[in-house]
Amino acid sequence: MLGIVRRPSGRRLVKEDTPPLFVVAKGVIYGLFISLLLLIIISLLINFTALSETLAPYLIFVASLIGILSGSAFVGRRIGEKGWLNGGLTGLTFVVILLAFGFVLEDLTFGLQTITKLFLGFAFGAIGGMIGINA
Repeated sequence: MLGIVRRPSGRRLVKEDTPPLFVVAKGVIYGLFISLLLLIIISLLINFTALSETLAPYLIFVASLIGILSGSAFVGRRIGEKGWLNGGLTGLTFVVILLAFGFVLEDLTFGLQTITKLFLGFAFGAIGGMIGINA
């Protein structure tokens, strides 16, 4: 159930009464959906334009970051408090899911690159959560 709460500044905050864990799960699914849409657009651009395939890893990284930011902003807006923590958990969960697929589908190893991805997922998720609360 959604509730509208007025802030002292007069802006409205949408709060959801469901447990934060479920809201984080919704945010991760929302972020994955946004990333999937962006990846489809990127693949169409690479296929039907002169866009070089060497840019693909960078564009995929940007699509993932946009997915993390949008999912964690959704969570911050819905929960309404501790945006950095809830958004960070959303970003971290997002990256863990992507890494799990990577470990299953490819022969990936756990190393510094994996730790960096986890850190960036938490950091961008925290930023998105703060944006969601303050937007």
